[in-house]
Amino acid sequence: MKTISKLAIYANGILSQNLIKKAQNYDYIIATDIASLKLIKKGIIPELAIGDFDSVSTKDFEFIKRSAGHCSVYPAEKNWTDLELAVKEALKLKPKIIDIYGATGTRIDHLLAAVFLLEKISDSGILAKIIDRNNEILFVKNSVILSKSGTFPYLSLIPISQEVVVSVKGTKYELSDKKINRDQTIGISNRICGNRCQITVQRGKLIVVRSKD
Repeated sequence: MKTISKLAIYANGILSQNLIKKAQNYDYIIATDIASLKLIKKGIIPELAIGDFDSVSTKDFEFIKRSAGHCSVYPAEKNWTDLELAVKEALKLKPKIIDIYGATGTRIDHLLAAVFLLEKISDSGILAKIIDRNNEILFVKNSVILSKSGTFPYLSLIPISQEVVVSVKGTKYELSDKKINRDQTIGISNRICGNRCQITVQRGKLIVVRSKD
């Protein structure tokens, strides 16, 4: 089996053409349900198509089965979302990076569930992000260095544990051993000043959101 450094998961949310084109930058692609169809129609063949495929017609489902490297089918009534199934398979491959596209859309419940799946990935020692046209979302429980981005200039820190103690260097508003409660918004809308910043979480768990506007 080839070594997999970068893996992309494409889920059933909003997928722009630019996000689909990014699939070319990965060693391995897992796509769920109708996302598989969208990629294949653009000439991008996922190594694994997975899910219940209740969002595609019988004809399109047969097309996906013929086209994808492998197709793993689950019943519509199950205990996992298609995205969680994809994450489970991705973790077995032990890549260094997992980027998730199509996790955002009109369903807030699916978005929140997807954000917490980042914690599952992080617990396996893998760097993971949810990426859409306007945001990047990361889970941080130790330390991360982020490069300045022209695409996503805003940087926000959101505690998901009851409180976090965090230090931030290289931003407009730096923090040193700052305690932030989950019901506080002090971490919203910072900016990286130089080429990069470092976020260090001494206690607790943090979601970092990088935004376009």
